[in-house]
Amino acid sequence: FAWPDLDIPQSIKQLESIGPYDASLVLRVHAGKIGISDLQLRAGSADLLAVSVRGDVADVKSLAGIKLDMEAGGREVAELSRLFGKPIPLQGSYALKISIHDRKAGAYRFDPFILALAEQQISGAIELDRSDATTRITTDLSAGEIDLTAMVPVLEEKIKPDVSGIEQAVDQQRVLPEWPVPPQLIRQLDADIRIRANRVMVADLDISDLSIKAGSQKNEIKLHAEARTVSYRGVLDEHAGSHQMGGVVLAASGRAAGDRMAIESFKLSGGSPETVFVLLQGSAADTIRQTGINLTFDIHGQEAGYLWQLLRADFRASGPFSLSGS
Repeated sequence: FAWPDLDIPQSIKQLESIGPYDASLVLRVHAGKIGISDLQLRAGSADLLAVSVRGDVADVKSLAGIKLDMEAGGREVAELSRLFGKPIPLQGSYALKISIHDRKAGAYRFDPFILALAEQQISGAIELDRSDATTRITTDLSAGEIDLTAMVPVLEEKIKPDVSGIEQAVDQQRVLPEWPVPPQLIRQLDADIRIRANRVMVADLDISDLSIKAGSQKNEIKLHAEARTVSYRGVLDEHAGSHQMGGVVLAASGRAAGDRMAIESFKLSGGSPETVFVLLQGSAADTIRQTGINLTFDIHGQEAGYLWQLLRADFRASGPFSLSGS
């Protein structure tokens, strides 16, 4: 199967069997355009991937005049690695339900967009506009309660003190994590991402009223994330139980220039002096080459036992504490 400007992954070319297939449609040719109407497609099974598509496409070649409803799902999302040839670090049953239509050639809206994973749901709308030289993506998604520990297998493992990551970072002369997005992609993409969740649970952390806004435009990126309260569950000695750390705010801005990614400002603040308060801020001239880095930090509280709980440390301390530096 081939289509202009469509790159099919090699793993899909190997034709992994997904199960039975049944399709019907009406093919129309008008004024040199090939269109599809009354499409009814069912393929696969829940053992790997079951897909159902119905609707119309006025012009197949230019993908214009799209009105499609699609549903897809399976019993185990990790099994999709058989299709894509790469490990998928998720687990649980999954289901996707979307309606797709185009506002104009190259501009598509997915509304509603409903994704359920491990019996948890996120929904909203997504717009993808490729009608101009710069691709623009806009999302507005929300969720009720999300337990990431149930979705991501590695989070189920008990976190133990491990300095190997620090040792590796020192060996590689790295202070910051590797930048996840190539600067070239940022220059080609305008984005407006909005995500909200009433509650997010990650291992021992419990985050309420989380909102995330991220955007990129003309080489610049901005991120703002805020949570009303963050609590963590202590499991050691007299500090066992749930402890509220207060609100948390993360704000960052940066710029892509050539093959460099600069963080012009970064600030993470949150917690409570009664438990643990954290302030981390700074900048980096180039996060990829790890140069021009300036970071300052301030961590303090009234009872050190809460900090050791949060870090799951093997040693004990008590009383007021303060740690700051740059």
